[in-house]
Amino acid sequence: MKTMYHLMRYNNFYEDPLSRCNCTPPYTGYRAISSRCDLNDPNGHYPLYEYSFRSSAGLDAKLTNYQFAKSMMMIAVSGPTYDQVPAFSWNTTKLLNVKHLDQPIEWHFPPVITDWNHTNNDGFNEYQFD
Repeated sequence: MKTMYHLMRYNNFYEDPLSRCNCTPPYTGYRAISSRCDLNDPNGHYPLYEYSFRSSAGLDAKLTNYQFAKSMMMIAVSGPTYDQVPAFSWNTTKLLNVKHLDQPIEWHFPPVITDWNHTNNDGFNEYQFD
């Protein structure tokens, strides 16, 4: 589960050869498993709109396995990936003129285990991968 979680949240676009493109700079955050176009250069030159700087990202991950599914459980995390790249923050983003009322400043949420059988009090537990 730990390996699958990190695979689903993978975005090392600065170094991953699969994120290379005929662009300036020569890579894009779009071509990763968990995309982060907000990290692309706003002044960059990209051959496709999808590769460019914009407010687009993979926003969550949910996974389960046979044992979890039998118990109606899953691991879930909200927000853009922050494993190999910085967590999204409204204080540091280069996105301008995007409304974000009532949103947290930094999107750095831990994964949780849902427990729909309510074997714990609130139905969720933080999931530790360290």
